[in-house]
Amino acid sequence: MLQLQACLAHDTSSEIDQITAPTLVIHGNEDKLVPYQNGVTLAETIPGAEFLTIQGPGHIYVTEANDLVNKRVLEFLKNK
Repeated sequence: MLQLQACLAHDTSSEIDQITAPTLVIHGNEDKLVPYQNGVTLAETIPGAEFLTIQGPGHIYVTEANDLVNKRVLEFLKNK
C-alpha cells in the first residue's frame, strides 16, 4: 500500500526531458500494470533514448524474456 501511495504522489514527468545519460527504455507489450504507451512516451521524451519492445511479456519481462533482455542491455552498454 505504501508503494502505491508513493507512486501516486510522486511526479517528475516535467523533468524527464532533462535526462542526459544514455537511456534504454524497455517495456513488455503485454504489461497490465504499466500501460505500454507510458514506455513509448518515456522514450520519446528522454533526449536520444532508445526504445525496446519485448513482445509477449508483461510487467516482469526480465523473467519472461531474460536472454533477449540481457543480450540487448549488454549491446546497449557496449556502445555507450
